[in-house]
Amino acid sequence: MNQTVRITAAVELPPAFVLGAWRVFADRNEIEGPAGVVRLEPMAMRLLCLLAENAGRTVTRAEIVERLWDGRAVTHDAVTRQVAKLREAFGDDAREPQVVKTVPKIGFLLLVEPQRIRSEAAAADPSSPGAETPVQPDRRRRVWGVVAAALTVAAGAAVVAYARRPSGEFVAPAQHPVTAEVGRELQPALSANGAWLAYVGQPAGEPGVLYVRTLRGEARRLTPPGVEASRPAWSPDMARLAFVQKDARGCAVMVVSPLDGAIRQVGACRAADLGGVAWLDPDTLVVSDRASPEAGFRLSRLDLETGRLKPLTDSGVAGPYLGDTDPAPSADGERVFFVRTSTPGVADVYALDLAGGKVRRITRDNASIHGLTRGRDDRLVIASNRQSGASYSLWSLNARGSDWRRLTEDARAEYPSSSDGETIAFQRRDWQMGLWSAPLDAGEPQRLTATSRRDRTAAPSPDGRRLAFLSDRSGSLQLWVAEADGRAHQVSDFRTEMPREPAWSPDGRSVYLSVRTGSQFDLGRVDVATGAFQLLAHTPASERYPFWSRDGARLYFIRDEGSRLSLYERAADGRERRLVDDAVRAIEAEDGALYVQRLAAPGFWRFDRASGKLSKIGELAAVDPRSWTVAEGALWALDGSRADQLLRLDLASGAVEAVRSLPGVYPRAGLFVRDGRVVFSRVESENVDVYTVADRA
Repeated sequence: MNQTVRITAAVELPPAFVLGAWRVFADRNEIEGPAGVVRLEPMAMRLLCLLAENAGRTVTRAEIVERLWDGRAVTHDAVTRQVAKLREAFGDDAREPQVVKTVPKIGFLLLVEPQRIRSEAAAADPSSPGAETPVQPDRRRRVWGVVAAALTVAAGAAVVAYARRPSGEFVAPAQHPVTAEVGRELQPALSANGAWLAYVGQPAGEPGVLYVRTLRGEARRLTPPGVEASRPAWSPDMARLAFVQKDARGCAVMVVSPLDGAIRQVGACRAADLGGVAWLDPDTLVVSDRASPEAGFRLSRLDLETGRLKPLTDSGVAGPYLGDTDPAPSADGERVFFVRTSTPGVADVYALDLAGGKVRRITRDNASIHGLTRGRDDRLVIASNRQSGASYSLWSLNARGSDWRRLTEDARAEYPSSSDGETIAFQRRDWQMGLWSAPLDAGEPQRLTATSRRDRTAAPSPDGRRLAFLSDRSGSLQLWVAEADGRAHQVSDFRTEMPREPAWSPDGRSVYLSVRTGSQFDLGRVDVATGAFQLLAHTPASERYPFWSRDGARLYFIRDEGSRLSLYERAADGRERRLVDDAVRAIEAEDGALYVQRLAAPGFWRFDRASGKLSKIGELAAVDPRSWTVAEGALWALDGSRADQLLRLDLASGAVEAVRSLPGVYPRAGLFVRDGRVVFSRVESENVDVYTVADRA
């Protein structure tokens, strides 16, 4: 798609400013105070910066609407909700305000004088000399205007608002297709001079073939039939390609010479095709692999001469798709940037100091990331859905974790690669996915929903007559409901939130789900009749996978507190209780028992709520937390090693049997079993091509 999209050029943000006992980190939507770190939604942070820009005077509601919503028509409550979120974050009382005061019939006044922090060192130690300096009245509007304007980008505001920025505009460069074959061309790798492209193709009947070509030339095959290649990476001298090979004997790290086609094995692996490979120097690779089939990914240094692996990182998590992946060494070879996924679908970028072994967190988006590479001037290029609903865009970010800059439109961009820093190759995915139903014993699957977009993550209503699901039919991921006659209608109207894991209330009037608000996930409720959305609570932690007890007395969910994943229950009066630690997901069976998937103690466990006892019922290797359910006396899961195979684990005996195949199933979109049938998301068509985009900013 050759078109340009106008987005805003980057602005170098002040790293922080101070409000009384609080430090405000505007570029990462966080405030830090006596109670610790609190994350703000992007819109609430923009409001805070607008009030700081105008500290000392009342900001009218009209001004707030003009600056935050670009003058679009919004309800009176829209502004009030953002003010309430600020007060909640600061622990402020509207009746006796200490931070934000309501001026009746006019607007809102910031009661605390903002102080500017001069440097990042001062931000880290506010007690150091010169850490805080008052913002003079004649400079306040200019300084805080920069912050508020830059947050327009971070919050994904309307394009028209970008024109109000005091800085220049950035025009997103055109995306140019490189491959156009029918099928899939995956995981591109650019050579150091940006002239040669390696990628994985999937011609008919073959899972993965390694090809090499110039950007405008003919492709040449490098790997023989009978093997599956993945994750190619060019050596710095462009004389070799490292890649992962899987065949009947297992998994191996290979090196091939594109000139003469000579291939040799340099190391063994278990699942490095998912984790990634990168060159640290001419004699060393960084490989993302598992220590065991149940472990999470970790980075290791691979010596090409000896084949020895030396572990570099340990994320401390276990399970499929989790851990440390996508290594990207810095230009000087002193650091390795990588992606760490601690919770399914939520990842951030980290940096490893090779000399000292220290790991530093760079981003705090908690978004989903599908690839990382090094770009211009040691900046990072990240494929992320941080502001793109269900789609992935390419973003450029400096190594400090500030100065985000968007490089592409929503293009379903994945696996970026760049060696010269100016040309970036990536895979662009166009696909169609619908909801399907299949009998458990035998028989052909039947289509439940028809769309040219993507329907996923279905949940049946308590009476079985309606189906809630997520879809991007309207352009962004929203909650939809299909009636018994097959007609479907959109229920939600999320603007910045990203919905996940829908679950019906026992009375069938509401759908509970987790939504991404800023840099975390929170629990919310959508009224099916009106579409009204209510956030249940905004805590410093992330909450995922909500579901109600069958008697309607308790809401269960998983809370991610950074160092701990736990199963919680929430009573009708709002009281909460932690039930099980090391719990990544839980489901209630017909008899009221809770079945829990754990990471540090892999397998599935039965939790007796009355006694508090856990008992292991069985173990299935590498099952994604989103691809299992409990119903009809069994636990049903998609095979972690063969995703299209449905398995049945008997709750009484622990015996496991293969039930049937589900062609085209998308394992990370959920499934459920009812009345002898399984409902799942099926990929109906898919085409992936390699594109390039230039970054010359």
